[in-house]
Amino acid sequence: MKDADPLRLARAKETFLDKATSIRHLLGHPLEMADLISAFKEGFFLALGRDLNAEFEESPLTPGELEMTERLAAEKYQSDEWNMIR
Repeated sequence: MKDADPLRLARAKETFLDKATSIRHLLGHPLEMADLISAFKEGFFLALGRDLNAEFEESPLTPGELEMTERLAAEKYQSDEWNMIR
């Protein structure tokens, strides 16, 4: 946020860093993106497949899904308001 109070932003960042961690920190080493994606897929498949008795099929994102991810990234997840203020 361009108009945000710098002191408020600093406090928000400090609060976030007190509560947040990273996969790198938890594992003690960096993780390749492909390994991270594989772990997430496996976790979702195991949890949801077991709990919902569901089967999954991978497919590419539709044009609408791609547009939604780009819009959310730009308008929401890259904003200071979303990342620091809330």
